[in-house]
Amino acid sequence: MKTIIDKIKLEKVNNKLLEQYFNHGEPAVFDIETTGLSPAFAKIILTAILTVEDDNATITQYFAETLDDEKEVIEKTLEHLASSDYLVTYNGRSFDLPFIKQRAIALGIPWELENKFNLDLYVAVKGFSTLDKTLPNLKQKSIEKFMGVASTRDDEISGGESVNMYNEYLRTGNEALKEKILLHNHDDVVQLYKILPVINYIDFHSAMGSMGIISGEFFVTKLRILNNQLILEGRKTINAQNYICFPSDEIAAHIEMSQSPNKFSVSINAERAQEATYIDLEQLLPNAQKLEKYPSYVNGYLILKNKEVIDYMSINAFIMEFFSYLPEYISRR
Repeated sequence: MKTIIDKIKLEKVNNKLLEQYFNHGEPAVFDIETTGLSPAFAKIILTAILTVEDDNATITQYFAETLDDEKEVIEKTLEHLASSDYLVTYNGRSFDLPFIKQRAIALGIPWELENKFNLDLYVAVKGFSTLDKTLPNLKQKSIEKFMGVASTRDDEISGGESVNMYNEYLRTGNEALKEKILLHNHDDVVQLYKILPVINYIDFHSAMGSMGIISGEFFVTKLRILNNQLILEGRKTINAQNYICFPSDEIAAHIEMSQSPNKFSVSINAERAQEATYIDLEQLLPNAQKLEKYPSYVNGYLILKNKEVIDYMSINAFIMEFFSYLPEYISRR
């Protein structure tokens, strides 16, 4: 296996939406190259991880010089990703992460990224924007053109061509082929970082409500408003535990947690008036001051849904406040 590290100047993306949801954390932009589409038969031959500090980017690539290097490539990659605050991928929820997880398990490598948030820009763009109506397709290169950064890509090959070149490299040892493969993978993560601001063109709050929210020790993976209840489900990122509590004067929520399997559910009763569904924040938080700036905050209440329109921005903000407070509440009981 060979490790390639490149340092380049790259303007750091400063975005209030990212700051809101990831608390100024730094992402690792991640991409893989494989010998095929099925992890049952194909192998990982190359990974790239981009991180940014100030306006300096570091791109680290782990390259399998032979197919037998795959295990080491995966081990180094997972170790590197574990130190990041969250991941940024393009179609990584459907391809990159499931692929590397299945290959890791097949090779006896512990999988420890279950609680690492994956901001999949493809999922966000496809499900929560109208860009599919204006662009020919939603491939990463199309988004690059839309964001005006396509001209900064140096590589000229596709993922499929990369596979063919790798097979030829294994046969011949041609260093020029290896360099083309590395450049393609390198440019994928650089360009992916550059298109991060595409989140300004989507309904990012709804996207986060769908993809999940991490707040402290809790990873909320599912959010529902059902039968006048706000139902939140997920798992703990650390210290999984068995716990149950019923609504009380201090916190009007039914909470259940289990250690094995690691999961939790929180059910909060909501009220309904006319066409609005809302919750009483005074029964859920010791201090709701941070939520007062949201339009759905009214005299100590938070409107979750009005005329069947769900306010994900306000709900997500409440979720982050509620789960930040919850460990303190649990410790007192």
